Amino acid sequence: LVNPAMMLISGYSETELLGRPFAGLIHENERDMVLGRQKQRLAGKDISGTYDFRILTKGGGSKWMRLTSALIEWEGAPATLNMLTDITVQRLAAQAISEAERKYREIFENAPIAIFQSTPQGVFQTVNSAYARIMHYATPEEMISDITDIASQMYVDPKERERYKQLLDEHGVVSDFEVELKRSVGIISSRVNW
Repeated sequence: LVNPAMMLISGYSETELLGRPFAGLIHENERDMVLGRQKQRLAGKDISGTYDFRILTKGGGSKWMRLTSALIEWEGAPATLNMLTDITVQRLAAQAISEAERKYREIFENAPIAIFQSTPQGVFQTVNSAYARIMHYATPEEMISDITDIASQMYVDPKERERYKQLLDEHGVVSDFEVELKRSVGIISSRVNW
């Protein structure tokens, strides 16, 4: 049995769907997984009935589906009742977000300038490699773990941190802010423009 939504999703008519094995609709990369799970479920094994895979559409494309399957009895034999939800748009959005995050991470890690995120309380959340090098740390992780109070540990004049925060609060962005910072190798100071 198929409903109109399955015909709409797949592009096949009811006659075309009823005349072909379901395995033929499953994308080859997921076919073994889907059929293996169905076989286990029909054998009575307790496995999750919800997972994602692609189906092949009549036009030669594919769509991502979320399957919700339940074990039932049909004409005296075990069978599965399968409900498919088209999640193609969600999967494409997730892939786009993942790609954007990858690009951001690449820019963040490879930028020749210092980039960081910190809390208003003065604790680093992220530091890029360039900033760690500028401040004479071997790795960003070392810098993050070593500096627990940016104002007192990095600023030559800790009051400058408050001035920076005030400018950020007032304008939403700070530019051309010069400050002397202490590096990890002692009291050597560095003049930085933000």
